[in-house]
Amino acid sequence: MDIIEKQLDYLNETMKQTAADANSFLLKYHFGGLIAVIALLNADLVLADRIIKTASQHYAMLSVAVMLIFSLSFCYFYIVLMHYRRFARSHRKLKYKYELTLHCSLSNGDYRDYQFYLEKSVSDKTSGQKETEDKLNKPEEKDYPFTDIAEYLLNHHRIKYNKLEKVDLRYLLMALSVIALTVSIRVIFIMAIG
Repeated sequence: MDIIEKQLDYLNETMKQTAADANSFLLKYHFGGLIAVIALLNADLVLADRIIKTASQHYAMLSVAVMLIFSLSFCYFYIVLMHYRRFARSHRKLKYKYELTLHCSLSNGDYRDYQFYLEKSVSDKTSGQKETEDKLNKPEEKDYPFTDIAEYLLNHHRIKYNKLEKVDLRYLLMALSVIALTVSIRVIFIMAIG
């Protein structure tokens, strides 16, 4: 049983470190990138002594600049979120292993079953089970057999793993919507003066 406890401690510390790294990474690069882009878009307001009226031929250059801002912002935030997704997936895999190890020790599971489920991949698609089946049924006997809990945990973490794609999309849309708002305010302001 000492080995299982050491495994639980190791997985717990690794999960904490992965979560801290992911949160730090997202804070530095995602929200730091938003602040940098907004600051660059508004730098001329601070630095310019006066605002020069825009001639009509400069609108083409303005639209090219807007397209460049959006394409560079999309590429930057997409790459940041790909790296964040790597942290989130690693955390999900570690959480599966941690819960599997915990339930193996609680239900006095067989080590052969534990090793078998430890090698199962969380990144695989759910095995024909729907998200509505993401629940543990009431035990028929006094306790849950370890294999029932292991199947439930595997399906549960596969569903959570597959949902990580949608979270990334929301972060990307959030960043691009803030940039779109900033750019649209700047363009409206320039066009009103010009």
